[in-house]
Amino acid sequence: MTTNHPELTDQTIALTDTCLEGLTHMQSQLEQGLHEASLRLYCNVLEAVVQVEASVNLVLKEEEEEGQLDRWAEVRDQLNARLAEMADSFQAYRWNDILPQLQRVLPEFKIWQQTVYEYMSPKFLV
Repeated sequence: MTTNHPELTDQTIALTDTCLEGLTHMQSQLEQGLHEASLRLYCNVLEAVVQVEASVNLVLKEEEEEGQLDRWAEVRDQLNARLAEMADSFQAYRWNDILPQLQRVLPEFKIWQQTVYEYMSPKFLV
């Protein structure tokens, strides 16, 4: 995979960093009461997460690492469940729920991001 798609690897890892920056900025927006702005940023983060997950899925499928697929599914599903909770709150205009939910998303995101780093690193892909 690294020899065939080095740009994908670099872009995927960079995109996870951008997602974390977005989530951190969302926290600041929510603390300032900028709920609509945080919703737009949340949507951008979701789109980026989907792209990252598609890249990781491609890598794992090509590498055919069955145990890794199970671990990835668990980490991915944990983050997605937290993000879905936030989506529900945004949809219901439960603004007071979103910041505490985001604070629960951040640790899950960091685990997800570290897993992406591991799977997209050349050491894993060789």
